[in-house]
Amino acid sequence: MSNSTAGFTIVNWNDDKTSVIDVIEDYATFIDVNKGDDSSISLVEVARQLRESYTANDGFSDCQEYFFTFAECANLVMKMPSESFEGISNLLLYILKVAPDLDALVPVVLSSFTNDVKLNPATSICMVSVLGKLFNLLDSATVNKFYVFDAIFRCAVVSKTSSQFVPQLPQIAKWLHSWPVSDDNKVELVNKLVEQFDNDYRSEVTGFLKLISNQNGSTWVAPFAEMLVRNTLTEPHNFEFDSITKLPAVQGLEQSNKELFTALSATANGQYSLLADAKLDAKKDAAIIKKCRATTLSRMASEKNLLTYEEIKTELNISVEEVERYILIAIKGGILQGRISQLNETFAVEGSTVFGPMKDQHWDCIEHKLNSWKRALLAVSEANSQAEENGKLVKLLSRVEV
Repeated sequence: MSNSTAGFTIVNWNDDKTSVIDVIEDYATFIDVNKGDDSSISLVEVARQLRESYTANDGFSDCQEYFFTFAECANLVMKMPSESFEGISNLLLYILKVAPDLDALVPVVLSSFTNDVKLNPATSICMVSVLGKLFNLLDSATVNKFYVFDAIFRCAVVSKTSSQFVPQLPQIAKWLHSWPVSDDNKVELVNKLVEQFDNDYRSEVTGFLKLISNQNGSTWVAPFAEMLVRNTLTEPHNFEFDSITKLPAVQGLEQSNKELFTALSATANGQYSLLADAKLDAKKDAAIIKKCRATTLSRMASEKNLLTYEEIKTELNISVEEVERYILIAIKGGILQGRISQLNETFAVEGSTVFGPMKDQHWDCIEHKLNSWKRALLAVSEANSQAEENGKLVKLLSRVEV
């Protein structure tokens, strides 16, 4: 049964079919009374005809056309008093839920809202509420689920509440793989999400693009694999290459975008000499070139304990005057530690990130550093022991009577 109080309608969702008719009539009456000067069809009359059809057929099987009319007039809930909006919108969803074919009504509901309601922050918030509940009523792997979500997101952008979708990006990536819609639909939605969140939520967008790129055989994800690679190659402090190089869509770039894949491989392995094959533009791709030089310098530092300016200049294909600049870039990026000697034009390595596969030089360098630390610790231990012995001697001498 339904119970109306102060404009707010409470519904028991477990009512039997007979009481559903009462609920529909209550809804129709409330809408007709409160719709103002709207001259659209009388829902009370539609509800009366629905009752007759239900009684004659002992069920809703032949009543789809009446539910269709309720779906066409779904936008009328936006004209209801604000204190009644939640209750009356819940009633609308309840009515749609008992229809013989809910999926057939969803496009009609979306059309009613998107074509007949002027979007502004206030109406958009209300529509997000209604469409969000409709979204939850639908089966997960349906075309309608996609279109309802797309409408919700558009309303959320208008109402400036789209940030609520950021924590849901991992789930959205899964939905995109399951929704049976065209590749163009998926590409359009992902572009909307990335454009909306990329500036303020770059790390979350990067994670989203990784999930999108983690699948085989889907050509629509290729542009987003390219976007992921370019973002990684141009962000100054992002050196997480291992997490993207093995993604199926990124691996696919070796065939579809060989130059970009070469740039990724060269940078991820710290091999600036290979970057020439990527045919990059010196101005347009300056950030990629700079990062590749930084990883190459870090890779060099992981193989030797002391680098000369001449070695760095040759390996990075830069002038001697630029050597210290790239050392500082690598240090600021968190992939290099050490001391510059401008007098000797050398860089003493204290720590570095290994890019590319581990080689014998890396292990030799690590062994050398461990031995150096061991000697330093031994020297400190010996100094402490000597200080302790000296302290005991001083204490002993202080007790000797002169």
